[in-house]
Amino acid sequence: MSGATENDELQVRVVFGPGCGGHPETDLSVKRGTSLRTLLPGLGLFVEGTALWWDGEPVPSDFPVTRNGRLEIVGTFSGG
Repeated sequence: MSGATENDELQVRVVFGPGCGGHPETDLSVKRGTSLRTLLPGLGLFVEGTALWWDGEPVPSDFPVTRNGRLEIVGTFSGG
């Protein structure tokens, strides 16, 4: 019997919105259940300075990836 497991690799399309330094879109493979919070440091971003949108809906940083989807990261403040 086959089915989804927590070890399944899922595909996340990462899109950077305003305030994130003009990073290009990128695709990531992540394990099912990985929180968005754990993805940000690898992208050079801080949780405290971003807003996260999953498939067009705002989500908290501890949102677990349970299916393939699109993550948009928007910077919420900048230095100056």
